[in-house]
Amino acid sequence: MNEKFSKTRQQAEQAFKKVQTAPVPQGKPASAADEVSAARNAKTLRLREMRLAHDDETTTGR
Repeated sequence: MNEKFSKTRQQAEQAFKKVQTAPVPQGKPASAADEVSAARNAKTLRLREMRLAHDDETTTGR
């Protein structure tokens, strides 16, 4: 199949294939995405609580 394409096209296809099949970084467990998601959700909750507390202080202080 590759013989139908120019050399430049073959090189581009190979480079694209490498990018598409990049391995998972070593040293991180498979559940790293879950850990990141949980940390982000916890931070969002904390920031939301801080914002709501600040809003309550500013509205009751007036």
